[in-house]
Amino acid sequence: APPAARWRHHASRWKTCHFKRCRLSRVVRDGLTCVLGAARLRWSVSLLGRYVSSSLNLVPAVSLQHVTGSCFSASSSVFLTTPASQCSAPSMRPGVGVVASSMANALLTRTRVRNPPRGFERRTSASSTGRDGGAPDTNRTEVASWTPTDASPTSQQHPPLRCYYSDWATVTLPDNHRFPMDKYRATRLVLEGDASLFGRVTMVRSPTARLEDVLSVHCAEYVTRVSTCTLSEKEERAIGFPMRNQEQVTRSFASTGGTIAAMHDVLIGLDDIRDDDDDATNASVPLINSKKPFRLKVACQIAGGTHHAFHDSGEGFCVFNDIACAATVCLGTYGHLPHFSQSETPILVIDLDVHQGNGTAKIFENNSKVVTFSMHGAGNYPWKTKMRSDYDVDLPDDTGDETYLAHLNKWLPYLFSTYHPKLVFYQAGVDALAEDTFGRLAMTRTGMLKRNHLVYDKCVEHDTPLVVTMGGGYSKPFGKSVAAHADVFRSAAYRFGGAPVGVKRK
Repeated sequence: APPAARWRHHASRWKTCHFKRCRLSRVVRDGLTCVLGAARLRWSVSLLGRYVSSSLNLVPAVSLQHVTGSCFSASSSVFLTTPASQCSAPSMRPGVGVVASSMANALLTRTRVRNPPRGFERRTSASSTGRDGGAPDTNRTEVASWTPTDASPTSQQHPPLRCYYSDWATVTLPDNHRFPMDKYRATRLVLEGDASLFGRVTMVRSPTARLEDVLSVHCAEYVTRVSTCTLSEKEERAIGFPMRNQEQVTRSFASTGGTIAAMHDVLIGLDDIRDDDDDATNASVPLINSKKPFRLKVACQIAGGTHHAFHDSGEGFCVFNDIACAATVCLGTYGHLPHFSQSETPILVIDLDVHQGNGTAKIFENNSKVVTFSMHGAGNYPWKTKMRSDYDVDLPDDTGDETYLAHLNKWLPYLFSTYHPKLVFYQAGVDALAEDTFGRLAMTRTGMLKRNHLVYDKCVEHDTPLVVTMGGGYSKPFGKSVAAHADVFRSAAYRFGGAPVGVKRK
């Protein structure tokens, strides 16, 4: 055949073979895609199965998305010792929280980790006390606790941060209720699912408050009506919860009891402190006893902050005022000690919820031992029952990070230098976030993180014991509020919790 005819014949055969090869490659590619997709599905089902299986010993996985107090590079797996004030919160996909966008995301952050990572050192300012020891024994029931395998009074300078949780007292609210009750459990799961907190945090089941501790603040008639589920409809509407079941009563006592227990944690051993240079026979001298473990300086409650509760009533999702109860019990238990009796204003309440702490202000309006400071939205709830704190800072709507932090940075030095508090209660509500449905301010997650560290910095600078509680947080979905809540406790763990070592779960 002529050369041209042979060329056309070979070209036709090449096109046919090439078409067959491409079609075959597509079939192989589609098949491999199906196989890989099935493998990923099996892995996801296996991960969820490991979580729900109660017989497995689960250890939280590393959360690389946001490590409060420092920055973590997920691509290079290198820990960057960048101060928290210079870190910015990571970007978020629309509708998805960075740490936990929903309860499902919080649950799925748990997986097996045989060897937890070491490192993750605290910021240097957190080690200014330079004392060593272990956590005091308070004889309380601990659940989901994390204990160093080689812990000893000399192997760890600081004991783990004790975080009390009250979500064990489950509450069933009506469908479409506006209060996000599940956020408490979600916040705890996020903290348990962060392997960088191994050895830094101990989760402790909140005890229910003793009746006499609640009666030290609230009148007997109101407490009786709450306990017997006989509140009037008007009282229930003011509180915002249906108070017709015993589970809500248990939840209220547990939320209060956790804050009281946290207060005892940071003050236990106060009467056993002795400085080696002081005369041991002088009972008026505060003691620093090197033979006993160093007591905790910070403890947290992953609930509480119920600052709208008054002496004889509740409102705004608040039944009992946990901070008021803890402060009153503190004065009754430790007020005779020189540490407190020599101070005219031993307790400072720093309330940074977006709503004024009206109940706390009213309860302590005639008590000079407790100084109340509230920085909140001027045009926000409560509108009819707003009270007068010792210091109220009213912020206009849409206040952003710069203005908010400037006000706080001005007031905190003044409060600490003027009153020299011996104990600080920090109500760390996160409803000042721009995404909050009730907040009306415009703060970012990064701004909230800086806010937390301003409070922690002052407590470190003045060596002041600190009790941290939750507060409001009402973003929809609640993932962004949960992320900001978790930042409060994670940053406290980096500042005050024990250094991470080999751990095991009890």
